Amino acid sequence: MEKNKTGKYLKYAIGEIVLVVIGILIALQINNWNEKKIANQQLDDFLILMLDELSQDRAFFEKSLLRADKGIYFLNAISKKNYDQIAVEDFPGIVGRSFTNKKFGATYNNLKSEGKFNLIKDIVLKKRINNYYENNVSVYSDWATWNQKFVAENIEGHVMYNLPIKEGFKTDAKYLINEIENGNYLSMANFLLTFMKDFNKMTMETIELNNELVKLIETELKK
Repeated sequence: MEKNKTGKYLKYAIGEIVLVVIGILIALQINNWNEKKIANQQLDDFLILMLDELSQDRAFFEKSLLRADKGIYFLNAISKKNYDQIAVEDFPGIVGRSFTNKKFGATYNNLKSEGKFNLIKDIVLKKRINNYYENNVSVYSDWATWNQKFVAENIEGHVMYNLPIKEGFKTDAKYLINEIENGNYLSMANFLLTFMKDFNKMTMETIELNNELVKLIETELKK
């Protein structure tokens, strides 16, 4: 009888241990599931913020693109001496205005600094995000920064001291045309025309990648 009791107690103890182990495994599974759910929600929150930033970026780039298009049209007319196609007096305002810059990728930088960039499992999406911020946006910022410095150091002062500047940052059209015909300002116009064409192309490529990235993120959020 003592042996039977011992056997029953042993079976009971083993059963209790098994139940405890099963309980622990279930608790761990639930905890892992909760952690995964929280991580997925965090990623969704980050991606939603990124979508908003991408929308702001696109509006910013489109504004820069309009600025470049206007400059290209104007400077192309100057380069070809088609003065009747433009308001020549706007020359100081065209060549003396640099492209603006902004801080990009607040959400992207937060993801990386907090070690959460790897929450993104889609390899294609991860590469596109990284390429957008590390390459395209970075190149845009470099170009805009260079342009700001170049205009400040080489154009603003020269235009101000060598052209008759009127209110509204305009000049005398006849005076400027005469200067261009005598060989002045044409090199400046051609140099900036080349820069703006390249800047235009680079900005269009960035907008295209921006649009592709938005579609990828929207697809990821629907999963």
